[in-house]
Amino acid sequence: MIVINLLSNMLLGNALLKKDILKLGILTAIACYVIRNTVEQGFSVILLFLACVLLFWHYSKISLKYCFISISIGFGLKFASEFLVLAFINLAGVSTDEVLSNQGMKILVSYMPTVISLLIYLDNYKKNINLLTKKDKKSNETNKKVNKHIVYVLIFLAMF
Repeated sequence: MIVINLLSNMLLGNALLKKDILKLGILTAIACYVIRNTVEQGFSVILLFLACVLLFWHYSKISLKYCFISISIGFGLKFASEFLVLAFINLAGVSTDEVLSNQGMKILVSYMPTVISLLIYLDNYKKNINLLTKKDKKSNETNKKVNKHIVYVLIFLAMF
């Protein structure tokens, strides 16, 4: 969950400090534990997603819709990396039963999407990708608008 928060923070121009990201990760882990143990399987993912959005919104003080978009892209990138790991395993000729029966392979496969997402974050950290425009210098108010081209490209990439 920390990687998803890091990706979302990067997409919003690094609005949060690293210590806030760590707090978000801990609170999200607690929310994940509570939700997964009290709610049915299908609803738990939706509630966990909403909890991530609301926690990120609370800490970042950015509009809820931008938090929703950035968390959606973060989850999409994480899902895409999970899909890539499964595709790579199948292309390598390893069956899913072999992975599930071997504890070492199971651990390796479960952490690979997180590593891939972290590498995506580290690769793009210095590129200053920002879904929001910079502060309008003529007024004191922050004029934040979504850069639609970036959103469309990231959503398209997150779908694969």
